[in-house]
Amino acid sequence: MVLESTESWAKQAKNGVVIFVDSQAALKALRRPRMPSGQVYLAGCLGLIQRLAGRCVRIELRWIPAHQGVIGNEIVDQHAKQAAQEPDGLQNPRNRGICLAAAAKRRIRREAKLEWDRTWAKETTSRPTRRLIEAPTKKTLEYWSGLCKATTSILMQLRTGRIGLGAYLNRINRRETARCGCDLGNQTMIHVLLECPLHQDERDWMRSALSDKGTTLSRDELLTRPEARTAVAEFMVKTGLLGQFQTVDPTALGEEENDEGAEIKTP
Repeated sequence: MVLESTESWAKQAKNGVVIFVDSQAALKALRRPRMPSGQVYLAGCLGLIQRLAGRCVRIELRWIPAHQGVIGNEIVDQHAKQAAQEPDGLQNPRNRGICLAAAAKRRIRREAKLEWDRTWAKETTSRPTRRLIEAPTKKTLEYWSGLCKATTSILMQLRTGRIGLGAYLNRINRRETARCGCDLGNQTMIHVLLECPLHQDERDWMRSALSDKGTTLSRDELLTRPEARTAVAEFMVKTGLLGQFQTVDPTALGEEENDEGAEIKTP
């Protein structure tokens, strides 16, 4: 604000203008404008200094220990506090729409995130996914960390409900009936994982594998607990219901290995 007020009467200052500042942080930031904090305001200050320099007006900034007792500095301090309470972004005319790269990237990421949140909130599809997570976050990605491609594909199909089982194939007109071969219900993902007697041996194997990891045979835990990922995917392969995975190389299943050849541990 001091620089802005200087612009109107700078022509009268034949020997230049000296501005006393009690903030070392502000002076250091002006000397090194690549520092990320306050990029919008730094850009405005640097732009004013350059304009004044173009008019042959020399601006000198000097640091003073404190502003207490100096009337001019007390007024400047009040203006600085007012400026700190003003809104950020383009809605503030003082910002002039100028920002350096770091500030622009932050704003773009923030606005993209807000737009994505609004889109997710209005979305009416993806009900199977919504039952598992309230909204995708960075933590959601941890579930997929370290998995081999085929295992990731099987789990993605299970979690979204778009999987080659009778119920879904019937819904998209790729199968005449949704009934399971056991004739005790429709061949849904939950029926296969928890109920179908045709796959009891595979289910017993999965139960044993999960018990060692402290996980039970419940819908919520099977599709949300990282400890259950590989056992659930291997169970689906063992049932033989997903034909596209019957000839998959075993190295494409399970968890990836690190450089030392040790299996990546589930977080």
